[in-house]
Amino acid sequence: MKQEDVSTFLAIVETRSISKAAEKLFLSQAAVSQRLKSLEKEIGVTLIERKKGFKTVQLTSYGNQFIDIAERWSALCQETEEMKNKSGRMSMTIACNDSLATYMPLFKYIAKEEPGIDLDIRTLDSGEIYDLVEKREADAGLLLNVISSAQVDIKPILRESYVIISKFDIAGDRKEVSADDMDPEKEIVLQWGPEYMRWRETLKIHPFSPHVRVNRMSMIIDFLDEPETWAIVPRTVADHFASQTDINVLELKGGPPDRESCLIVHVNPRSTQQKAIDMFTVYLKHYLAGIGGSTNI
Repeated sequence: MKQEDVSTFLAIVETRSISKAAEKLFLSQAAVSQRLKSLEKEIGVTLIERKKGFKTVQLTSYGNQFIDIAERWSALCQETEEMKNKSGRMSMTIACNDSLATYMPLFKYIAKEEPGIDLDIRTLDSGEIYDLVEKREADAGLLLNVISSAQVDIKPILRESYVIISKFDIAGDRKEVSADDMDPEKEIVLQWGPEYMRWRETLKIHPFSPHVRVNRMSMIIDFLDEPETWAIVPRTVADHFASQTDINVLELKGGPPDRESCLIVHVNPRSTQQKAIDMFTVYLKHYLAGIGGSTNI
């Protein structure tokens, strides 16, 4: 089979359209149709039902069965190209949620200690991370929201509480405060997850609009420059910010359920990547031991 024909089939599956697949691949519709016909002729079955008047294509039963074969074929071709291009160097792709970018000290340490390995670090949403790991386009994922998947091995690695942070003295002599004691008009809010948001709904301050809403962890620290502003963050995020600037960290009384982060890897990773995954797991264990995480991974 030709890789270009297999890639074209997968593009049609993803877009459910010949025309959209052509746009995705920067080809003409005629070229996409020709590649599909060539693939069907080679394997001897019809993969796509061709019906006039329908905006989306339908897969035949053979087409549905062939998706897994096509994905594995594509992955093998990718591995072959990587083997040729890397000249024996290892590589590893790690995908993580934005708020888990606090693992950056770990990534930097690996890059320093393992100059022979090329790291590709990506910050993505949980669904995108699962998708990459399931397709074996990412070797490991660090994320918060667990999604059931038969193709992915999920390992809890850290449970952590939430704290309140501010660049100003907002609590006097108190070392522990309740969110309801704070001024909601000065709060910087990031939605840390479903459990966190359900907890927020129980607060007296919940009906009030926060001062600022953000969707990236890195944005919080800049907004805290305004007088009396504050934010609720996981403890590792507070530690991360504290390493960059002066902040006050207050214990949160009656806070939300602890946040749990997980490591995910494919149950059957690419054989060429197993050594890199094993190496990453060793470094991750040492890092977790230093921040109170689980080393049973």
